[in-house]
Amino acid sequence: MHKKIFSVGALIVFLFASALADNWPQWRGPFLNGVSNEKNLPLRWSREENIAWKLSLPGPSAATPVIWGDSIFLNVTQGKEIYLWRLEKKQGRLVWKKTLGRNAAELRTHPKHNPSTPSPVTDGMNVYALNAYGSLVSFDLAGNEIWKRELWQDYGRFVLRFGFSSSPLLFEDSLYLQVMRETPPGEPSYLLRIDKKTGKTIWKKDFSPGFKPAEAYSTPTILKHGKGVELVVNGSDQVTGHDLTTGQELWRIAGLSASNPPSRIVSSPIVADEILYAPAADRPLIRFVTDDFRNSRFRFKELILSLVLVREFPQEKQRSDGANNHPSR
Repeated sequence: MHKKIFSVGALIVFLFASALADNWPQWRGPFLNGVSNEKNLPLRWSREENIAWKLSLPGPSAATPVIWGDSIFLNVTQGKEIYLWRLEKKQGRLVWKKTLGRNAAELRTHPKHNPSTPSPVTDGMNVYALNAYGSLVSFDLAGNEIWKRELWQDYGRFVLRFGFSSSPLLFEDSLYLQVMRETPPGEPSYLLRIDKKTGKTIWKKDFSPGFKPAEAYSTPTILKHGKGVELVVNGSDQVTGHDLTTGQELWRIAGLSASNPPSRIVSSPIVADEILYAPAADRPLIRFVTDDFRNSRFRFKELILSLVLVREFPQEKQRSDGANNHPSR
């Protein structure tokens, strides 16, 4: 994999010793944890040392480029438009560029936000790109549009104070997307599962009562435990697990934010060796060790504090050592 830095106005690709590299198909890579199997990576860089090539870009973007085979795909802003670019990996040559939507002038966002923040994803046959306005488009590798959704027209605008930034999650035959916002009860936060072949919504799941709304700029992840697979969402005050088939909430660990209403959350959850790590807005990284997912039993660790979470605590209780018992469902 070519490790990359995507800065305002430039794409810089670092030179690796190996000509062949792993694919990097989506945000946080093939394993959803930011880990690459590459070896013999360079330890030093300068403006010239270990740089394969540089490419000037027409505008800023906060999205992560993704890599498949000999191609790099990245979201790029140019004026009021947002494009998906395909680059040839060895030389950085532009192969094609396609617009993601022409509603940028119609939808407003935070002035400091970059609407080219969600990262594209690819399965090696098609590439799927989303912008912060809610335009989701599928292209084949030749740049032909397969399908397009204007999610903001179907489900309302992506109203977040600093602009929408969650990336779609690609897993097997579907794209998963979270829209976590601090909105009135009539416009709840929700999750989407979209068929990657047709672009049709398989399910839309609103968060149930008791879920404390907060703006989340994070991206969901996949948790595998034994033969089970779940979708995990970090929602500031709570971390939730969801059934992939229905979107049904399977468990919830709540009370993670000291603020009321909860503070917004930016960092995404991550899984390693069946252990779930999720930062909270007001706290450091939290580790959840699963004892029994079916009964939502967790060992919760934050720094040197440890406690056990089980179902249906009536309310938060303050422990004498300063740690909180957080309700879980």
